[in-house]
Amino acid sequence: MRKDKTGNKNLETLAVLAAASLVAALLFKSNLFIYAALCLLVIGLFFKALSNKISNAWLKFAEVVGSFNSRIILSLVFFLILTPIALLYRFFKGDFMGLKKRKEGLETCWVTRNHKFEAKDIENPW
Repeated sequence: MRKDKTGNKNLETLAVLAAASLVAALLFKSNLFIYAALCLLVIGLFFKALSNKISNAWLKFAEVVGSFNSRIILSLVFFLILTPIALLYRFFKGDFMGLKKRKEGLETCWVTRNHKFEAKDIENPW
């Protein structure tokens, strides 16, 4: 007997949706969610074409919500955590990258470093 990978994925997707419906039935104390879970399981087991359409629609919806959700979370992290830290660091530390010229007559941002390398500098580079 040959296994159909898409059929198994469709059945897994509908089983997860049915489990979510059962959890919703427990939370909201409504029998409607129990009937929805039963219908999803019957469709997943006996109607392959319909289960394929439901599974694909759910996965497309999940992809859109996931894309939207990740952008919101990353934007919040950037603006609420990273931006204040960067502003505070810049306020207290100043020009930490040395981009501004320190002296008026200086035409370069390169810093000359007179350092004689020894064997201990190369032993542990990290």
